[in-house]
Amino acid sequence: MKKKIISLIMIAIMLFSVTSNTALASNSGLEVQGGISSIYGTTDEVESGNYTIEEDASIVEETENEITVDNKDNGLTDTQTTDAQTTDAQTTDTQATDTQTTDTQTTDTQTTGTQATDAQANTDTTIGPESNQATTTIDSTQESNTNTSVVPATDEILGPKAVESLKYKSTNFNEITLTWKASEGASKYKIYRATSEDGTYKRIKTTKSTTYKQRKLSCGNIYYYKVIPYEGSLAGEASIIKVKTKPNKITNLTTSVKDDTIKLTWKKGKGSTSYYVYRSTNKKSGFKKIGETTKLKYSDKNLARGESYYYRIYPVNNNIKGAKVTTSTACRVLFGPKAVTSLKFKRINYKTIKLTWRESRGATKYVIYRATSKDGKYKKVKTTTSSSFQQSGLSCGKTYYYKIIPYKDSVSGTARIRKVNTKPDKVKKLKATVQDTTIKLTWKRGIANKSYYIYRSTSKSSGYAKIAEITKTKYYDTELESDQTYYYKIYSVSRGTKGKKVTCSATIASTDATNSTDSTGEMRAAWISYLDYGTLKDKSESEFTKNIDAMYDTVLSNNLNTVIVHVRAFGDAIYPSNYYSWANFVTSNSDGPGYDPLAIMIAEAHKKGLSFQAWINPYRTADGGRVNPASSSAVKKIINGVDEIVSNYDVDGIHFDDYFYLSTDNTSQDVKMQNVNHMIQSVYAKIKSINSNVVFGISPAGNVEYAKSIGCDVDAWLSSTGYVDYVCPQLYWSDDYVTKSGVSTKMFTNTMKQWASLNQNNTALYAGLALYKVGAPLETAWGSDYGWGNSNSNLYDQYKAAKSDGYSGFSLYRYGSMGLSAAKAELVNLKKLSQ
Repeated sequence: MKKKIISLIMIAIMLFSVTSNTALASNSGLEVQGGISSIYGTTDEVESGNYTIEEDASIVEETENEITVDNKDNGLTDTQTTDAQTTDAQTTDTQATDTQTTDTQTTDTQTTGTQATDAQANTDTTIGPESNQATTTIDSTQESNTNTSVVPATDEILGPKAVESLKYKSTNFNEITLTWKASEGASKYKIYRATSEDGTYKRIKTTKSTTYKQRKLSCGNIYYYKVIPYEGSLAGEASIIKVKTKPNKITNLTTSVKDDTIKLTWKKGKGSTSYYVYRSTNKKSGFKKIGETTKLKYSDKNLARGESYYYRIYPVNNNIKGAKVTTSTACRVLFGPKAVTSLKFKRINYKTIKLTWRESRGATKYVIYRATSKDGKYKKVKTTTSSSFQQSGLSCGKTYYYKIIPYKDSVSGTARIRKVNTKPDKVKKLKATVQDTTIKLTWKRGIANKSYYIYRSTSKSSGYAKIAEITKTKYYDTELESDQTYYYKIYSVSRGTKGKKVTCSATIASTDATNSTDSTGEMRAAWISYLDYGTLKDKSESEFTKNIDAMYDTVLSNNLNTVIVHVRAFGDAIYPSNYYSWANFVTSNSDGPGYDPLAIMIAEAHKKGLSFQAWINPYRTADGGRVNPASSSAVKKIINGVDEIVSNYDVDGIHFDDYFYLSTDNTSQDVKMQNVNHMIQSVYAKIKSINSNVVFGISPAGNVEYAKSIGCDVDAWLSSTGYVDYVCPQLYWSDDYVTKSGVSTKMFTNTMKQWASLNQNNTALYAGLALYKVGAPLETAWGSDYGWGNSNSNLYDQYKAAKSDGYSGFSLYRYGSMGLSAAKAELVNLKKLSQ
């Protein structure tokens, strides 16, 4: 009896020793005991890789055989491999049974571990996160089809090795199936489940099979399954797999195409709460997510014409996608008519607009939509076969967007959008009246005018600043500077929206200004030829006035002070004459335009402070010929024509140019000069008898010998009185001129000096300058004029030289050439001489 008691005491002592060593081992800071293999993945779906993904297949990513175990308590990180080698620090495992124990010797480098018996394992229904059961974790997010690597822990396990190739398949929206390869020596497998990898695992099944199916799971959830093989009562290494329950794939996916929209419909996949829609132009690749929906349909809008599309639909629950379904055939968006072109709108009045466009080829109709913002909701307002549309009843001051879509039968084409806005009608009959240093502006109210904005500048094209907001129809602009032109813009306003501007200008005159020159005493003129009447012909009185004002503004902007305007070019007139018919370059109506263009031109010029000279070709006829200079009746008609201009109009001068005798006329030069001089002296006398302040000048051809050959007695004109007040020779050359014989000459300077040398009577000399030649070298029948292409300061250099030789002004031929690209720099430079 005593022996039995002693024996029991000794066994107890030994057991106590073993238990103590086990406790020490568990407190050593090495929390992981036994072989551990972990595969960590992401929670995202795998959609690429060196494998083929079937719609219902599970995917398992191939993992490395190396794993890092982090021992948090002691800060150590041990890297172990599946083929673990024994180190110098040997580990001795002690296996406890129901009837005996094994003594374990410990050294400074040894650790004692324990292995739970089958009886102990079977008494537990849960395995906590700190369980000393060795595990292999498989992350089902990667869904690998490869064998699972097993890493032994610090304490070697004597049971079966962990199962390999642990996989799962989502066989239904609430059902999964686990499969694995049998572990050698294993007689059964215990299966545990948790809702997190480090959570509490509950045993749910013990089986001898290598497959396990579980139903009635929650769709769209993540679970963790732990599979432990057993050999009899000896537990082996555990393996963990992450599992997702996925909604079933959709069925009956259909597509339909209408215009530029493809509509998708399908039947629900069980367990799905929403759907992801993907699109590609390639059936096998390139799919990108374009939308999410909880409905069983989706409309893909504004697609490219002529393009084919494929779609994939994924059922989704809790952001977990089920198996995809892809459209088997391409959905092609048909080409409709091209968008309309030249889509324009016109404001008919303050509440009416009109849209016009060019027809789209093949279009059978047009559907018109309207919205109040570009990206807003468009409402259909009209279907028409016309290429125009007018709409009234709009709100004044409001912006609208119109969309025009052409249709070829039922197939729509490309839309075109046009922004339009309604504005109050412009003001009417705007006038500017000068009273000393005050300009009075008056106008008549337009429809829907609520107020007016007034802008002012001293330059026509820029520098405008708002100077007033008023509700009245008149405004006084006071304390203005003398010798200054002011430009105005008047806007009608409704609800803060400005209507179309109306412009006018007025000049505060200098106190010592004269009709023909400004304070500099020089004439700076531009010829306005019959060739420049493009914006004046066949216009209403108001349009004519507006357009001539615009031309004068251009003249003023170049610091000129005189206009020489064609009033009789071919034995005709731009005014109602008793001697000449209406000029067809101003009106197509043989009875005239219904107003007096010459009276308007003179009045508007004087308003702007410009001197006005009436330009006449005394001999030229419409067929290019000449009246007979020797004919007394022809001369009398010329004199009467000048008389009616000077008597009836406030002109500042009469100007003749170089069309005298034809160069082919065989009359002797002396006779030509005698006949021309008679006419010139008679005209001069008539002008002075009517108004001595009206000047008379001639612009002969620049070549002195040629001018003489056609009847110009320039020697007499520049040495005697009673002929002219000024001569303006046409000096239309540069100083880089090469004659046909190859002689290089300073043609401008030489000719300019020749004319100056002829001036024996101190007659005013003005230089006729060739604005029309700037920018490029010229080839003529007489030679090559290279200077125009070599410099942008020809006019500056020429007038500077002429001034030094006694010239007191210039005239530019002609107004229309001010628009030449090369003229800008030339005119800017020329302006420097008069500033």
